Amino acid sequence: MAKSEQQKQRKLAKKKSKDRQNRKLVAQRQQQMSSLAGQMTAAASGTIEGCYIAKACYDGTGIGTVSIIRRLPSGQRAYGLFLVDAFCLGCKDALGKMCSANQVSDILEDLRRKDPIEPIEPGVARAYVEAAIEYARSLGFAPHPDYRKVSPIWGDIEALPLTDKFRFGRDGQPAYIAGPYDDHARQTMIINTLTKTVGEGNFEFMLASSTHSLQEFSEADLDDLVFDQDDDDDAIDGSVVQRIDRGVHDE
Repeated sequence: MAKSEQQKQRKLAKKKSKDRQNRKLVAQRQQQMSSLAGQMTAAASGTIEGCYIAKACYDGTGIGTVSIIRRLPSGQRAYGLFLVDAFCLGCKDALGKMCSANQVSDILEDLRRKDPIEPIEPGVARAYVEAAIEYARSLGFAPHPDYRKVSPIWGDIEALPLTDKFRFGRDGQPAYIAGPYDDHARQTMIINTLTKTVGEGNFEFMLASSTHSLQEFSEADLDDLVFDQDDDDDAIDGSVVQRIDRGVHDE
């Protein structure tokens, strides 16, 4: 074979190898973007466009949202939301999606109608969510399963120190607020766990009043946000909870 022909064959083989690698990378990216965890991981390199926290997270209510938006080179936005119970359960839910700028505006507007939100330093937001999770773990509760899928959106954001306005527990002890979708079995499980980890009489159990106006994130609300939710968790205004018992409550 002439030298020039050998060079052509080598160039052709090199091109084919490069094409195979490119197709493999494209397939890997497509596979990654087919899952929520993959989407949030890919979004972690995007520019932070906004980060918000509900006032309920530090005004004594105890249950509120933390959200972060990243802008991707494609123009899409990655949106992550964490429903945080600072009194007891930590991260009650975690939701994420890829959306447009207009969709993000609609989501934030909907959140504002349910519970006032304000901008927050991303590092403080991450620190708050993770501190709430660690507090809940100390009580025997793991974060919602979807937290693992959505949390990659934090990326390389460094958690910053929290100020005293962010506190966990209520009056120095855990406080479980049973929402309208928490059936007796779930209430019993949580109360038994608290009894085991902190002891009878060392926590509060409160029941959300059905006779008052609740600010709740119901399944229908989250459907409006084009999210997929496994559980019906609620954001509850602290002014509408009724004290039922301190410690174990058995019917």
